[in-house]
Amino acid sequence: MLKIHFPDLQRISVLSCHPYLNHNRIFDLIILYQYLIGQNLNDIISEHQLEPFLVRTQSLERTYIDKVFAICDYYLTSNLQEHSRHLYDLHKIHPLVQYDETFIHLINEVRAIRSENKMCLSAQPGINVTEVIQMIIEKQIYKKDYNDITRDLLFENVTYQDAMTTLKTIMKAGIF
Repeated sequence: MLKIHFPDLQRISVLSCHPYLNHNRIFDLIILYQYLIGQNLNDIISEHQLEPFLVRTQSLERTYIDKVFAICDYYLTSNLQEHSRHLYDLHKIHPLVQYDETFIHLINEVRAIRSENKMCLSAQPGINVTEVIQMIIEKQIYKKDYNDITRDLLFENVTYQDAMTTLKTIMKAGIF
């Protein structure tokens, strides 16, 4: 007798995560699904809801924007440990993001959403994100954390200076 239990999972979202992308995750690659199909055990697949399903994921553009605000928020709250990984993420995502009108509009939407949360200091009225980024660069705020923690987690050699080059590009664009 095959007994499978899938507890109900709940996710708490503090901030809206639009725009999102729909991805059809095909379970043909999962061993259990392949086995059940191969054994013609479709009733078990149905009973336990193991069919392929749609997964909503946040867009790269939204993730990128959130990471820019996040590094600024952590700086503004002096919460600097273990957050330099966002610099690496920005460095990797940056080539995939286009600074066009749609992106700039999304920055404004995200800022409005984040501004409703008082913990998101960089999205509050009167805060110039470009100036905050400039301070992060000039003071090398995340250098120690990046070199001590983030670099050890990477599977490739992305230096602090590499990450700062990307952050400088973001700053120079002045769109935040």
